[in-house]
Amino acid sequence: MGGGEADDNARMLIRTIRLSFDGSGRSRRTEVVYWYIATALVGTTFTFAATTALPWKAGLVVSDLLQAILFIPGFALFARRLHDQDRSGWWALLLLLPIALSLPDHIRMLALEPADWLAAERQPDATIWAAMLAGLIILVLLLLPGTVGPNRFGDDPRQAAAD
Repeated sequence: MGGGEADDNARMLIRTIRLSFDGSGRSRRTEVVYWYIATALVGTTFTFAATTALPWKAGLVVSDLLQAILFIPGFALFARRLHDQDRSGWWALLLLLPIALSLPDHIRMLALEPADWLAAERQPDATIWAAMLAGLIILVLLLLPGTVGPNRFGDDPRQAAAD
């Protein structure tokens, strides 16, 4: 295998970064995978560094700020992914549901010391189950195949990559 596939992958990653704040057009499932891997690596590394170098609560707040910063490009990518399926980008508002539903539990975590948080007996309540269900729905929407050929949101990104 020559550099063709590696060049295509690099080109797609650059495209994903370049369109980080653009919710118009269409995106491939591969872009979602690249975005997830990149944000997971950055987020995990940054969170580990923040919670190691800073006090517990300050580290969590810094981690939350990073997640908020990464949310905007993720939101735009999800809108483009929905466009690839010929769905309205407004469906991307579903991303807010798991965040809103898990917020009370997250606030409780910030209110406790690490040892108290780890020692506390927590049972998932209805809001956590609803957040997980919303997350599963989002995952399915991200991974559903797009429409073949052009649709109302633009040309098929798989065909554009083949050209």
